[in-house]
Amino acid sequence: NGVSQISFSPKGNRLASADDAGMVTLWDMNGDNHEATVFESAGSVATAMVFAQDGGKLAVGFRNGQVKLWRMEDVKAPAITIPSDESEIT
Repeated sequence: NGVSQISFSPKGNRLASADDAGMVTLWDMNGDNHEATVFESAGSVATAMVFAQDGGKLAVGFRNGQVKLWRMEDVKAPAITIPSDESEIT
């Protein structure tokens, strides 16, 4: 799968990426390990990705119109999902 979106957090300590299958991965850029957390897929290609200005949330929009929002203080928690209206997010 290819990469469809990437975004660095405002402080540069996290990198988020999404592949063509809609799988979102959060990379911890601190230290030498670069640990990754994989989030659930929306089943659609990510077309937009942005961290909040304070770096506390990551929002990802998908081609199927769905938006997922993750809180960075608890990356293992499920995303908040904003339902689709069938419009592509750009």
